[in-house]
Amino acid sequence: EPIAERSFLVEDFVPERLDMTLTSDLKALSPDENQSINADGRYLYGPPAAGLGLEGEVVVRASNKDVPGYAGYVFGQADELVNPARQALQANLAMDQSGKAAVPITLPQMPKTPKPLEAQITVKLREDGGRTIERNLTLPVDLKLQRIGIKPLFDNLSAPEGQNAEFNVVLLGADGKAQAAS
Repeated sequence: EPIAERSFLVEDFVPERLDMTLTSDLKALSPDENQSINADGRYLYGPPAAGLGLEGEVVVRASNKDVPGYAGYVFGQADELVNPARQALQANLAMDQSGKAAVPITLPQMPKTPKPLEAQITVKLREDGGRTIERNLTLPVDLKLQRIGIKPLFDNLSAPEGQNAEFNVVLLGADGKAQAAS
């Protein structure tokens, strides 16, 4: 019997030649503040990624993480929808001669919400030939708003039948610290 003809495609695969790490000393990002993260890039065969271009974006969205220090508390309206907002990093960013850069972070315009937010920062490092590598860093966003948090003292958001439903309530100031209130 004749052998069935088969066709296949072979494509070149060139492994990444660059590596980059993103770090930050910031506890949280805030609107209208000068803030930056650190990028450190190098070629895998040794030298720093001197002079290579950077690009990327910041996406701010609702976070499912607890507000630090207030595990189990819910902030904001249960049915409030927070649409993700995007902001490109500034143009013409590049690594210095030691393969490092302070990447300025500007947050997109967001509606004021008491819900916890986070910013995913995506940074791409571009080789001279046009290829890029991409790294991400996620940081909390602090809108510096006063907000109320509610923590149900029962399991699975279902209060026991025939008993009082109990809650803890906290008022956080714009500084994130609990305040006395009636």
